[in-house]
Amino acid sequence: MLDVVQGLAQLLPALILAVTVHEAAHALVAALFGDRQALVSGRVSINPLRHCSLLGTALVPCSVFAITVLTSLPGMLVGWGRAVPIGPQLAQRRLGLLCTALAGPLANLLLAAACLALRPADGQGAWVVFLETSASLNLLLCVVNLLPVQPLDGATCIQALCGERGWRRYQGLQPYLYVVGAGLLFTGLLGQYLLWAARTLLNLLPGGMLHG
Repeated sequence: MLDVVQGLAQLLPALILAVTVHEAAHALVAALFGDRQALVSGRVSINPLRHCSLLGTALVPCSVFAITVLTSLPGMLVGWGRAVPIGPQLAQRRLGLLCTALAGPLANLLLAAACLALRPADGQGAWVVFLETSASLNLLLCVVNLLPVQPLDGATCIQALCGERGWRRYQGLQPYLYVVGAGLLFTGLLGQYLLWAARTLLNLLPGGMLHG
């Protein structure tokens, strides 16, 4: 049980920060493209309470992580925030939608880079652990959110790029994509891809080396 508590003490603050920055970036870019809904709903904010949810950012992450650790599986953290509403008044609809969708993953990538830049070269302790945990988590969130399935940002990018007719056709493929994704997850191939993609991004960042 001590391992669970220590693991959550390291992972949950990083998850809350990553979710907050991700959703706030969506809201900010949507507002810059004229979407008043993001402003009115108070989502253009770095207050975690505006973006995190009790279920997705607390109960589910704690439960999944505890189960994996107690069953001697690799510790996992699964979580999400409250989706930013996008109104119909978004200017330059397709470009605005694309930029808004990309803002979240890009914010996670930049936050990972900032964590690596702030990390002392030969430092130790809780601060270094937090920075490295946050960098790893943000890179994984960046990669995961770019997967082309709803409700992830990758699907929204496809929606912006292919237009209404193409999007309707793509939506018809979603059930099959879920089945393929479940199969890849079950075989471990999806996890291997996500780790490879996250490590590739890590190697592209200045100071891109983690000790853990």
